[in-house]
Amino acid sequence: YITNTTANYQSHIILDPGRTANFSCAADGDPLPTVQWYWDGVAIEGATDWEYSIHNISEASEGYFYCNATNCAGSANSSSVRLTVNDMPTIMVDPGNGTNVIPGDTVVFNCSSMGASPISYSWFHNGTLISGETGANLTLVNVVSAVAGNYSCIASNSAGSIESRFGYLHVWTV
Repeated sequence: YITNTTANYQSHIILDPGRTANFSCAADGDPLPTVQWYWDGVAIEGATDWEYSIHNISEASEGYFYCNATNCAGSANSSSVRLTVNDMPTIMVDPGNGTNVIPGDTVVFNCSSMGASPISYSWFHNGTLISGETGANLTLVNVVSAVAGNYSCIASNSAGSIESRFGYLHVWTV
């Protein structure tokens, strides 16, 4: 007989890239069953222990995992455990190539990104962090020549960070 075949105690595991995903299988039976792990329905070669780990995971590691317990009385599959790997941010819209304005204008730089939530933002002017600016948009109101220069952002989440290209702001003198 085979009873109580289970894999992990969660149906969905979400981890950051580079981490280790650990799976465990439990089954009762007489005689004691052997185990085979499956990934998206395909047997994983050599994965025949009660525990299975994937080291240094990436998006390529994602999928559904389950164990199959087998003995002379038959076999039973555990329920599937879904593995999802968080996406690092990808910048979809960066501050742009260059913006020309006159003193007193308002300028908006955008740093739209995609990836696992939450995503936080940091803005930089000529390589120096702009304190308090943490949104996807940076708005400069009533600009003066002192704010001319390179602007960039860093988008970050639990999976990592990415820096945008520079956007140059030129303030014409009148």
